[in-house]
Amino acid sequence: MSFHYSGDELPLMAQAVHWKSYIAKLVRPYMGSSVLEVGAGIGNNIPFMFRSPVSQWTALEPDATQAAQITGAGVRVVVGTLTTIDATERFDTI
Repeated sequence: MSFHYSGDELPLMAQAVHWKSYIAKLVRPYMGSSVLEVGAGIGNNIPFMFRSPVSQWTALEPDATQAAQITGAGVRVVVGTLTTIDATERFDTI
């Protein structure tokens, strides 16, 4: 079954760089080295959050069209839902 996201705010939210920087500053101190981002959208948060100590980033997005827009060195993009992720995988931060 394929999923299509019906919202249209993600490109607009990509422009909210000051807000994203602020949120990232609050969250990054609590992030571990391996991250699973559930509902990654088009990857707007990755450039702000994927910094030390993070060394592995998995972007999970059920909408294949949205997932195809996610870019970034070291980012693993998975199209699907939590059931798509192997149950043996472990993440420090979700």
